[in-house]
Amino acid sequence: MNLLKMMNRTYDAVAPFYVLLEKLSFGDELNVARRAFIETVLDAKNTLLIGEGNGRFLGDCLKRKAGGAMTILDASRKMLDLLKSRIKGIRHETKLELVCEGILDWQLEDILDNCGLPSIKKDGALAPDQLASISL
Repeated sequence: MNLLKMMNRTYDAVAPFYVLLEKLSFGDELNVARRAFIETVLDAKNTLLIGEGNGRFLGDCLKRKAGGAMTILDASRKMLDLLKSRIKGIRHETKLELVCEGILDWQLEDILDNCGLPSIKKDGALAPDQLASISL
């Protein structure tokens, strides 16, 4: 089994506990980092969110975003299942594409104007002021 498939299985295994693990590891820093670029995502027509996880950030976006399209790329099927449950009751006009693939396996098919991924400093600390929210 290759390394990427092993990583996907690991994400599936931790999916039910991810929020707790995130809180223990980063406190609220990762949540702050996610929300630091929400306005950029809301303004973009076509956004790619990489590793969105269980949909907390996506849910916030869908409540406020008017139209557009978002592609959610996550390597974990279980994380995407949690995401679907979280956003199920949210009324929105945003076209969603949920893709269960690793970033190295995925093929870009549409033109994007924004790609969002919170960055982490080399020492492991989050860098919300240096987020990888790239307007394309």
